[in-house]
Amino acid sequence: MAFTKLTAEERETNLTFNESDGFWMITTDVQKHMTRLEKLGYEPVKTVYYPDGSVETKEYKVPAWGVSFRKPEKITRTMTEEQKEAARESIKRATAARIANKG
Repeated sequence: MAFTKLTAEERETNLTFNESDGFWMITTDVQKHMTRLEKLGYEPVKTVYYPDGSVETKEYKVPAWGVSFRKPEKITRTMTEEQKEAARESIKRATAARIANKG
C-alpha cells in the first residue's frame, strides 16, 4: 500500500479556542511543536498515525493561560556609554568573584 507523508509545506499547527470551557485545542503536524508541548507537560489527547506507524498529527488540550501572544518585535534596551561601561564593570566583578569562590 503506497502512502505519502506530509511535506514541510503541508505540515502546520492550528490553535482553536473554546470560550465556553476556556481551553485551547492545538492540533499539529510539526514535530518541533509536539516536542515543545510535551516538554511543557501537555499530553496529547489524540494521536493520528501513518500506516507505517510513525506519528502524523497530535492534538493537545491546553488551558487558556498556557498560550500567550507577544509583540512581534523584540524590545531592546538603549544604554548610554556610561551605562554600558558600568554594566561591563559589574560583569567583570561578578566573574572575578565567581572564579575566586571556585578556587
